[in-house]
Amino acid sequence: MKDVKPRHSLRYNKAEFERILNSITTKNQIYLETEILKYLEKYPRDISGYLTLIRFLIINNRVEEARKLISKVEPIATLEEDKRILFYDTIRILILEGKYQECYSMIKEDRKYFYTSKFNDLDMEIMLLLKQKLNIGEDLREDVTNYIQKQLIEYDESSYLNYILGKKDPGIAFHVRFNQDFPLIEIQDRIQEELDSAYPLNERIVTTGYIFKYDGCGIIDGVETDYFLVSTIVGTHDIVTMYPFNNTRRFPYININDFRYNVLNGENKDKVKVLSQVERFKKRYHID
Repeated sequence: MKDVKPRHSLRYNKAEFERILNSITTKNQIYLETEILKYLEKYPRDISGYLTLIRFLIINNRVEEARKLISKVEPIATLEEDKRILFYDTIRILILEGKYQECYSMIKEDRKYFYTSKFNDLDMEIMLLLKQKLNIGEDLREDVTNYIQKQLIEYDESSYLNYILGKKDPGIAFHVRFNQDFPLIEIQDRIQEELDSAYPLNERIVTTGYIFKYDGCGIIDGVETDYFLVSTIVGTHDIVTMYPFNNTRRFPYININDFRYNVLNGENKDKVKVLSQVERFKKRYHID
């Protein structure tokens, strides 16, 4: 990869870059990476392109590549917004690597970007996570403002189950909800069994996502979907939410459609096929 140069010293293509940004939520990951790299080949000094590539690498769990790219971009980042993005991307990487003390030290040394009113909710979640991991810092219980923050202070499985049951209630006007016949509670043990080998999706800082396939599991904006995303507190199996997911980006997923043949009411027990380790390995990951 070519050396990165300051944004002001090279041309960039705003329209082409915006086209790539608009495709992030709709295109598969192979296509997206190809487009970003092609753009950077044309405009190798546009820092915005590198910031997008860094985020892509982190989301797709290519943390070491992201770290190396950050080290190239940081020295020549001139805009405060670019510096702020790199600051939070570094925090994201340190948390993913389990380097909580290093992350905490970095935050305490530089409050220029952290803990401002504009990013208060995110900063609060990060501090709550670090407090839980390191058992340090002030008591922040009185400052929590949402469900995720409460779970970061003290995880409660019953709160999680009550939270996701609301996503199945047809009387509530959610644009994303599970179908009534989806075994939301019964499937929890199966999800826990699969988490260690599931592919992590690092779109958020304090939680990690995992994608599962279960045909007809839910509805998104009136359209049925076959995928759902499970979100855990980073570095744990503590699930804080799950919801139907539109996997148009074709992230790797675990297919658990065999669960529908499991014993939910005792009438389909004979349909369960016990797979060998080799069969389970071959069927575990799918990339459309």
